[in-house]
Amino acid sequence: MLGEWGPIQSFATGMSWGPKIFMSRLLNVAGVLLILTTFIGRNFTTDDLFLRIGQLDAPAQPEPILWFRKPIPWSRFGPQLLVIFGLGLTAFLFHSLRPNLGELSRFRQLLPWALATAALNAANEEFQFRCVPLAHLHNVLPVREALWLTAIFFGLAHYFGQPSGPIGILMATIAGWIWAKSMVETRGAGWAFGIHMLQDVVIFYFLAMSMKT
Repeated sequence: MLGEWGPIQSFATGMSWGPKIFMSRLLNVAGVLLILTTFIGRNFTTDDLFLRIGQLDAPAQPEPILWFRKPIPWSRFGPQLLVIFGLGLTAFLFHSLRPNLGELSRFRQLLPWALATAALNAANEEFQFRCVPLAHLHNVLPVREALWLTAIFFGLAHYFGQPSGPIGILMATIAGWIWAKSMVETRGAGWAFGIHMLQDVVIFYFLAMSMKT
């Protein structure tokens, strides 16, 4: 990983924790350069890549693993997901990271870095794991299979991330499927990016509270 390269580690040595984790996420954007090479010979549009907010109140279609049996608007489904994902992620991180709640005093100090890091990481992962793969898989696989394929890759990529381990893979796979579904149904990345970013803010603060000083 670029973050383990000697010169970069030396550069980051004097940084405080907030800027350091932001830089680590910034280096991950290098993967976008490799993904861009897959565009050669393809005439993808911004609509193909879901690079728009989309119709935020588009109907969310029922699925066997979801709790509703008739379409409901994403403007209703999205906030429900925020609560469910927020509670589930918080419980998992509290159990796995054992945060020092005394560090909550740094909340305001770290807020700019939390927002910047979360926005960067969410945008990067949505582009790499959903926008581009879904564009490539269009007319190659049925929509449902494409959604699950991207979700599984996203889940596996989180084994050593947060949420981590086997449970983390399951959580990330479900989240990845939901976010991919939102892109297809709203024709945009608005809900996927928004929910993902807020989840990453939660992760940022839990990591900050679990750091040993």
